[in-house]
Amino acid sequence: MNNKEIQDSLKQVGIRLVEEPPLLSPEPMNNPEAAVRVLGKWLSEMDRELFCVVNLNTNLTPINMNVVSMGALNMAYVHPRETMKSAILSNSAYLMLVHNHLGSLNPSKEDIEVTDRIQSAASLMGIPVLDHIIVGRNQEFFSLRENNIFSFENDISYTSEQSKLQWTQQMGIAEQSDYRIKGKEAVESKLDTIMKALEEGVEKVFTSEQYQMYLQTMAKFHNYSFNNTLLIAMQRPDATLLAGYQTWQKKFHRHVKRGEKGIKIIAPVPVKEKRQVEKIDEETQEIVIGIDGQPETETVERILPRFRVTTVFDVSQTEGEPLPTLEVNELVGDVFIYEDFMKGLEEISPVPFQFQEIDSGAKGYYSNAEKLVAIQTGMSQAQTMKTAVHETAHAILHDRDVMEENGITKDRMTKEVESESVAYVVCNHFGLDTSNYSFNYVAGWSSDKEMPELRSSMDTIRLTSSQLIADITEKLLELQKTRKLENDIKTEELTEESSFFSNIENSYAIYQYHQADNEMGYQYMSLDFIEKMGMSVKGSDYQMMYQGVLEAQDTLEDLYIKFNIDRPEDFEGHSMSTSDVVILKRDGEMKAYYVNDIGFRELPEFIKQRSELLRETYSGLVVKQDKSGKEQEEPEKIREDRTITETIQSNEHLNVSKKKNQQMQAGLHR
Repeated sequence: MNNKEIQDSLKQVGIRLVEEPPLLSPEPMNNPEAAVRVLGKWLSEMDRELFCVVNLNTNLTPINMNVVSMGALNMAYVHPRETMKSAILSNSAYLMLVHNHLGSLNPSKEDIEVTDRIQSAASLMGIPVLDHIIVGRNQEFFSLRENNIFSFENDISYTSEQSKLQWTQQMGIAEQSDYRIKGKEAVESKLDTIMKALEEGVEKVFTSEQYQMYLQTMAKFHNYSFNNTLLIAMQRPDATLLAGYQTWQKKFHRHVKRGEKGIKIIAPVPVKEKRQVEKIDEETQEIVIGIDGQPETETVERILPRFRVTTVFDVSQTEGEPLPTLEVNELVGDVFIYEDFMKGLEEISPVPFQFQEIDSGAKGYYSNAEKLVAIQTGMSQAQTMKTAVHETAHAILHDRDVMEENGITKDRMTKEVESESVAYVVCNHFGLDTSNYSFNYVAGWSSDKEMPELRSSMDTIRLTSSQLIADITEKLLELQKTRKLENDIKTEELTEESSFFSNIENSYAIYQYHQADNEMGYQYMSLDFIEKMGMSVKGSDYQMMYQGVLEAQDTLEDLYIKFNIDRPEDFEGHSMSTSDVVILKRDGEMKAYYVNDIGFRELPEFIKQRSELLRETYSGLVVKQDKSGKEQEEPEKIREDRTITETIQSNEHLNVSKKKNQQMQAGLHR
């Protein structure tokens, strides 16, 4: 072979396994405990983190072990290429990932990311990843599969030697411990056991205490299914916000505390299925026949519902960054909750509300004949809200005509249980006092009901409550956004007016008639006519539309011409007309003038009325209450603006003092 042939040739390399001295005794790793028995002592004695891959045969017996990385766990050090090299050469059926932590056992973000990368690579090779186990100092361990921290894409599932899951005294679900290779059968078995436990839970829940606990859970998790709501109530009734392990880390930047036990719920995992079906003509809806005389076929894809048991954790089981404030919680403490709640509820109700004196002594009722909700007048706000929700639930669920049309029959007690339960859930969700609710009758109501009927009523309660909560929340947010916008505009306007009152420069302000209900009132009327009709001009009926610098030569007539012929570009009002008011501030003295049909007339009370309105309005805007009724601290800008208004009164006194001095000097001259 000449030199050129040597240069052009493709080098051939070989990869061979080099057997290290035996460290471990082979033992079937059919559960996490077995893996820890084999590797735990060795890993726990290490002074740095090691990442190991155990190659397993079809019986889950270790073939060998490969140390992939030594040092801090980092994706740069744990590369799928190195992981899969030994697995392929060992003809592995499964992989077990094992590494040690020198501190907390909780998996880190890097742990999960490394697991994801290795599983993706292993999946391409057809070698499933069985588990990723973290070993601690005292041979304590944490299994990512057992805790449902990571979704492993293979047919190996945990099963239990127990015939069915048992509820503990705390109503939690027993943990499962063993690996079994059973594919879909294992998943279905796991779901069967939890569904059996749910059936038992349904029967237990219909006592006064348990029923209220369930409804309280529903109020917090109204978007959850009946099954999951019950599971949460039975395992952790004090839960407030749930999320999976990775969700807490990635979305909220929080981590689950060491030793916390998760809450088992059922999660949907729909799967896509492709199948060959006979092709149907879109126009004729008949089977399409091919040139060979046989029906043509096509591949269609459909989504099949599937479910699995997963683990979630409550916010109280986590620590880390503070959570963002939830909008619903903000609504609870708002001083406008009653008015807005009632307005929003009536808007989404299928029938109108009518407040009246009810002779029967009832707090309210739903009238099938008149199609309205009647509510007793004179009740407390809380009672009014509860009654309104209760009767709205009747209108939604128990309208006689709708029930007859759909062939639905319910006894009176069932109707009351459903409506009262909906009211309890909705009121509880929005922070209203529900302590006076009593469900002692629920046990008697449920005693003669079959399981399908009980589940149907509970699902009806859940769906109706969830829809009402969602719709009311949407209306509350709309109303509050509108009010905030109005308040922002009003605050800006008041800030400008406060600035006008407080500055010492010669200036003027234009006021025009303005009422929220858009009624004409006395707009464009002469002052003489207003007085003749027994009315009076009120400062509260006006809005400041413009302020400007008052030049030494400017008169009222000059301003009238200016705001009719050559109006400023930033002036958004109408041309100066009868009923407008002009305030002139010259040499420290303020006077208000009414634009009459002919000329101008002074309004001595107008300035005082606007000053009082400014102080009252600012007071109403800045004083807010939190959930406990405690006044919240004012925002800095509003506090500064309010300080401006506090100077208005002193300016008024200055005007009075100046007039008195002028009068005294005039008397001396006389």
